[in-house]
Amino acid sequence: MKVKRTSPENAKKIKDLVLNVLAYALLNVVIQFLLYPFMERKLDSEAFGVMLTMISIVSVTANTLGTAANYSRLVSERPLSPTNGDYLWIMGVGSGVFAALGTLVGAFYLLHFDMLTADTAILFFFLIVATAFRQYSDVGYKLDTNFVKYFFFYAVISVGYVVGILIFDATVSWIIAILIGEVLGVLFSAFSSDIYKKPLHCSINFKAVLKSVS
Repeated sequence: MKVKRTSPENAKKIKDLVLNVLAYALLNVVIQFLLYPFMERKLDSEAFGVMLTMISIVSVTANTLGTAANYSRLVSERPLSPTNGDYLWIMGVGSGVFAALGTLVGAFYLLHFDMLTADTAILFFFLIVATAFRQYSDVGYKLDTNFVKYFFFYAVISVGYVVGILIFDATVSWIIAILIGEVLGVLFSAFSSDIYKKPLHCSINFKAVLKSVS
């Protein structure tokens, strides 16, 4: 019986799918089996509960904006021909607004538990901004269908979380532990993809791009 060989195109699709799954699996393994259990051991039950609530605020703000921009660029790349500047302006202003609102909500919440400090508020603001950009940052690999870099992007974020865990005793901050991973992910994307490079000006379709993200 003759076995039909997989075409190179289908083989690449299978490889890309495997790398996609492995990337998300690696990140979630680090979060669910290393980061969260570690923080649960290091923080008391009240502080750990506060951490989870604050992470929920990040999800509602940063993840919403970053994911919206990510999906928008995927569907708008051909019909609108946006520039990098279109999305960077939207991400810059949008993440600042979302971070301010999220930090305000978080500050009132932390104040209730007598855990609010200036350092915490500032770090939380930057965590929201960095997470928003990180959520947007993997779109460059999707546009180029380069899932090898896509995998390493998530590997770098995971390594950043592990570094945050390792230096926790020095920082005593779960925000710094997560922030390291988010920042490393954005930096990796900036050096390994084109979405943070010129042209940084807005295109004639900026309003349409803004509408798409919204």
